[in-house]
Amino acid sequence: MFGFRTKKKRPPGSRRLQDVQNPLEIVPAKGTGAEWKEIEGGIRVRFRLPDRNKIERWTARVFGMKRQAEINFDQMGSAYWRLLDGKRNLRQIAHRLGKEFDLQDEKSREATVTFTKQLLMRGIITIRLTDQEQQAWRAT
Repeated sequence: MFGFRTKKKRPPGSRRLQDVQNPLEIVPAKGTGAEWKEIEGGIRVRFRLPDRNKIERWTARVFGMKRQAEINFDQMGSAYWRLLDGKRNLRQIAHRLGKEFDLQDEKSREATVTFTKQLLMRGIITIRLTDQEQQAWRAT
């Protein structure tokens, strides 16, 4: 009536990294819309960009024009991508990357969290919820 909108509930996999108390305990997983393949020197990930407005949504539906982007990961980004299995948390991924690339623990954790944030913002990966978090989300 007065322009107030109710806040929409976010689906379980779309929570933000800053909503998490300890970001190293989250479990990232590859997004469902991301396609990837091995290339020389790393991995290439292709993902669909979200429609920005109704016109883009309409043209995508009518003409089959989907906005896509590609990212070529370097060796470290490719190693990160290979470790995304939906079972390892960021602490485990950072530890494995630190060992593989001979990084200090703090540097590998910082790089892993930063890279995860970037991929989450682009919608390339999602955060997998634990059973306890899923139950808490359903209860709200």
